Amino acid sequence: MIDDLRRWGWWDCTTEVLSAYAKAKSKLAKSTILRYALSSPNAECATFIAATRKTEPDLVAKAEALLKLLK
Repeated sequence: MIDDLRRWGWWDCTTEVLSAYAKAKSKLAKSTILRYALSSPNAECATFIAATRKTEPDLVAKAEALLKLLK
């Protein structure tokens, strides 16, 4: 569902989507949330990506690479 929100550019759910990251148990779920945040023009997402890049740089890099392929 988060990928659909990203594709549709529906940023109204940003707070809920980002809060799901801490609860996500799989790398796939985390990657989906990261792609949403990377695509969003929202400042909250930019802050989230900057913080996550410090703690999980490889996962952010993989999400960025996959996002490039999807475009």
